Amino acid sequence: GKLRTARPSWASMSTKLGSGKEDSHKLEVRHMNRILHVDREGLTVTVEPSVTMGELTAELMPYGLALQTHVEMETITVGGAALGFGIETNSHRVGLFQESVIEYEMVDATGTVHRITEDSDPELFFALPWSVGTAGFLLSIKVRLVRVKP
Repeated sequence: GKLRTARPSWASMSTKLGSGKEDSHKLEVRHMNRILHVDREGLTVTVEPSVTMGELTAELMPYGLALQTHVEMETITVGGAALGFGIETNSHRVGLFQESVIEYEMVDATGTVHRITEDSDPELFFALPWSVGTAGFLLSIKVRLVRVKP
């Protein structure tokens, strides 16, 4: 059978009424919500996919940092923005959210863990943002930051 996240459809930002998860094996991933590393000099942050934009903003702002593509809805997850359609009000200047991604770490259907960058696997790197999770489960993601005034 199919593997899907156990996230309920009401918690997503989709306009779809059903989840299509009825006949799937559901994996709970909401506990994957840790901010793993903030590199204040290199201007990157590595997080697990269920970290919300609100949690990330609260962590970054005291350091004068923000996401390159700032997502204004606090309940959106980093994984959802990266593998879905991550457009925001500043996207006309800095691009879609997935254009700030430097690295994906994911596990595929065979259980193999992959670190995907533009250099290591360009085809998969550019396919992941539109895959909405069909290529595997996201374990972590590294994205670019920008300096902001407090």
